[in-house]
Amino acid sequence: MMASIKEALDEQGLQCTEDTKAVADAAADATLNYLLSFATEVSEELVSNDLYTEAMVAGVFTRKIKILKSDIEPS
Repeated sequence: MMASIKEALDEQGLQCTEDTKAVADAAADATLNYLLSFATEVSEELVSNDLYTEAMVAGVFTRKIKILKSDIEPS
């Protein structure tokens, strides 16, 4: 994910400094939090409509977002 962010900075002509890295990390974290919340809502809605197979797919998506999020959290 960080490679994608660095590539996007390069494409926009932005230098990859400590400041831009910090802003990119914060933006990525906020985006992943938003997507995680959305994916959780979708999964819950699918379960409430007895669409269990679809909810399982949403669960996999949610798990992948959590993995991405753990990759960018500060140590």
